[in-house]
Amino acid sequence: MRIFEALFSISLFWPTELPITKTFNTMNILFVNCCTSATEFNKEFASLKIKPEASIQNYFQLLNKGLANAGCELFTLCERQISTVEKGLYRIGKCDEDSYGRYYYVPKLLIPGLSQIFSLLVNFVLAIKYIIRFRPDVVICDVMRFYISTPTKLATKIMRVKCIGYAADLPQMYNHQFSKKQNVLLCVLKSMYSCPAKSYDAYLLLSKYMNELINPNDKPFIVVEGLVDTSSPKSESTPLPIKHNGRTVFMYAGGLHAKYGVRLLIDSVLASKEDVELWLFGKGDQEKCVMGLASNRIKYFGYQSREFVLQKQMEADFLINPRYSHKDYTKYSFPSKIMEYMASAVPVVTTHIKGIPDEYFQHLIPIEEETIEGFEKVFEKCIAMNTDNRRNFGLEASLFVQNHKNCNEQGKKLSNWLNTIVS
Repeated sequence: MRIFEALFSISLFWPTELPITKTFNTMNILFVNCCTSATEFNKEFASLKIKPEASIQNYFQLLNKGLANAGCELFTLCERQISTVEKGLYRIGKCDEDSYGRYYYVPKLLIPGLSQIFSLLVNFVLAIKYIIRFRPDVVICDVMRFYISTPTKLATKIMRVKCIGYAADLPQMYNHQFSKKQNVLLCVLKSMYSCPAKSYDAYLLLSKYMNELINPNDKPFIVVEGLVDTSSPKSESTPLPIKHNGRTVFMYAGGLHAKYGVRLLIDSVLASKEDVELWLFGKGDQEKCVMGLASNRIKYFGYQSREFVLQKQMEADFLINPRYSHKDYTKYSFPSKIMEYMASAVPVVTTHIKGIPDEYFQHLIPIEEETIEGFEKVFEKCIAMNTDNRRNFGLEASLFVQNHKNCNEQGKKLSNWLNTIVS
């Protein structure tokens, strides 16, 4: 340890704005992911043409809040989702903090071909330095952030610190984002990503099925499929939905991809005999299709801020998740929107995805047949619900996630498990 302290005591990458000390009897956790402070994320979302993804940001922000409230000290080495520099060759690292932790946004060399090598080397140096300075009890790496998680994992081996792999997706299953025809380079990259992901000391997963592929050595794992904010209002009643010219409004927010069932959902609404309307939020390969539709039944709002989406959820009659359940990759994920949907107290309609634990389905309206006819049956069932049944069903779902899946409960659960890993 002292050799490395001497070796890395002077560094261009060592920020001095945020002093770090080890707190007695407190678990120090070093996160390695793409999560920024809420202020930084909102600034990037408002200013950039290519918007950062809100789902992973929200997951880690709530996890940070839950762990901080459980008494943990948190520091994040952040490789931001996208470049915040449209022109130039270098993005300097900088420090940040919020109520629940501190952050260092790692520097980036913006030269094709050299940026990856630069990231591997610099992130290794940074990992060593922050392990020395922050003295974490455990390090948690996002396995999908290869150019920062891989050098950090190597650093933890050298410094003898437990390293946990967080998996929101699986590298070896990531091909569902692409076409069936993949070039050799993409296949090589997938293999390069997936091999290091299988060698962590333990795993934080979104679905129990992930363990089948990512954990061949049967290391300890825990499932924290999602979290809701403890600051979400817990009301004994929910407001009546706004009437939309007599129509029943179904809302979908997420990736607008045909592989996620969005095309089937659109076709089902257009073919429905019921007086239904569909609101769509997000981006994906179905954007042009949606914008080209000449139908007053479909409204496309684009890729909006989380605050705007949450507001529109409260105005809809039902929230819907059409993702195909027969696709193999759906076992290995938990749709982040399900948790957000349920917290809103608006009734949620979803396909029977295996990645969603059974305990949720008593609070969800299932789509039994993933066909136009099957969606029509669900539309009929939803419209037949009277106002009181609809309100009570949504409220029970909201209370379920707020009481059992709130960030404080999930943070405490994870903190207790981490103590067993490091002890």
